[in-house]
Amino acid sequence: MARMDAKIELSSAERNFIIFGFAIMEEVPKILQILLSIKIKASDLKQVIQRTPMLIRPRGDQLRLLASKEEDPDYKTFDISLLYLLLRNLCPDYKPTAGWGKMPRLEDNSIGDDIERLRVLRNDAFAHVASTKMTDATFLKQWGNLNQICERMEDNINRLGHDLQYTNELQKIYKKKVSREESPSFLSKLTKLHIFGRSSITQGEDTAISIFYDCDDQTLDNIGSLFWKRERNGVLHSIDLSNYKYEGSQRNKLVIRKTSKEDEGIYQVEVKMKNENISFQSNEIQLTITAGKIQPNWAKSFFLGQGGFGKVYVCEDGITAVKITKIEGNPAEKNKLISNMQNEIDVLKKLEHRRIVKYLACQHDCEEISIFMEYLQQGSLKREIDDNKLLQESTARDYTKQILEGLEFLHEQKITHRDIKASNILRGEDGLKLADFGVSKIMEDISSGKLLSQVGTPKWQSPEIIKNKGHGRRTDIWSLGCTIVEMLTGNPPWDEYNTFQAILKIGSGEEPEYILPEGITESCKKVLSLCFKQNPNDRPYAWDLLKNEWLTLS
Repeated sequence: MARMDAKIELSSAERNFIIFGFAIMEEVPKILQILLSIKIKASDLKQVIQRTPMLIRPRGDQLRLLASKEEDPDYKTFDISLLYLLLRNLCPDYKPTAGWGKMPRLEDNSIGDDIERLRVLRNDAFAHVASTKMTDATFLKQWGNLNQICERMEDNINRLGHDLQYTNELQKIYKKKVSREESPSFLSKLTKLHIFGRSSITQGEDTAISIFYDCDDQTLDNIGSLFWKRERNGVLHSIDLSNYKYEGSQRNKLVIRKTSKEDEGIYQVEVKMKNENISFQSNEIQLTITAGKIQPNWAKSFFLGQGGFGKVYVCEDGITAVKITKIEGNPAEKNKLISNMQNEIDVLKKLEHRRIVKYLACQHDCEEISIFMEYLQQGSLKREIDDNKLLQESTARDYTKQILEGLEFLHEQKITHRDIKASNILRGEDGLKLADFGVSKIMEDISSGKLLSQVGTPKWQSPEIIKNKGHGRRTDIWSLGCTIVEMLTGNPPWDEYNTFQAILKIGSGEEPEYILPEGITESCKKVLSLCFKQNPNDRPYAWDLLKNEWLTLS
């Protein structure tokens, strides 16, 4: 952030902007923090967030972090946007008279109405970021509005047993002596500049780093010049966008052509406002260039089908498949998800076993991620079931043993599949192979966690997954039981119910509902009863189930 000379006397309009900024950024959060704590104790927030999956998407990375921390969150660290999001979604008692997101009428003076008014005042602060000035008339009007809101809030909150003095604090701010150098400190809070893109690139590939501006349209219009920088081996380099290497770069992204080791480093962008000695700096991205290239004949050839988390294509070489998934979320979320997936694939591609599909590589850009894997021309177990309507018990038994051999290997590597079902089990020349192992949770996150939109998938899931109580390796054993039912009947348990009805029944602890064909042996039924134990600790491990009487029959 550029530093201004504090010795130059402030104009009235500049002082107005800084004083209003102090009030909005320092005092308003305190009000919202108290209101949130009245409805939800900090110690309960993680549990409430976990029960509200639709809340995750707007601020997914931050909320997941809150929900995963062992210690209780500190409301004092929450910014205005996050506090407003939580109040709006988790505190229905605060709902404004005209509803959230709408300007209240003059006669509407509930707590929720004033929360909305505070939101509007914050947006007004955004509107003046471009010039860092606020006229006397605007300041007096908005300051008066802020005082009235704080007085009402103070009265309402103090009636609940608190002793707050917001209006006194506002008076102190109003009389505060401020300097020109304090203006940028508020700009850094009001305007957020993010860059996002791939963190690891194969040498020779093109890549791009995109810019996301978290500010209003007026501020965006007043952004002037952009300056890209790269730090490499402790030396800071300015990037000359006129160089052919960066051809195609625009106001909202940096394009890097035919990457080489020289392009490695820490990237950051700085923007300057028009006619102002003020600049903003983005977050940093570490770019790593790896040796080797994705095979040229790995370009997608023809479409195979669409699963829950993306489209699958056969590559031009005829022996490789690629699954392509769109990446949802804000820039920070995208960077985190891409990093997680890349790290996961780097681990999984080292695994080799005759009962698992071989992972080969992972590519990604700002919008989608591609996972390359072994292609099996015979298709999925689901296709065989559909072709035959159902499988004979002897075939189902043989296939169950092969699935368990794959699960045994994965579980020994401390990997839980999480999505065992016939469509994720592929047929090869040497029998069945498990696909999509180890990545289903990350794919779920990448596609915004829209699990309920994956029609049918929840019918294979264990009670602990449905109830969000965590999962272990024996979660896969429940799903295996559902897959055995699928092989024997043509459908998973709960087939007569829609997805949401099935979720409710599984979550409430009901026994799986299915009708086996006549003649199914008792030993097979006993295996299903072991798989469908409600308590995962009562289910056998894969290696134990392989020793079961049903599976040792010739």
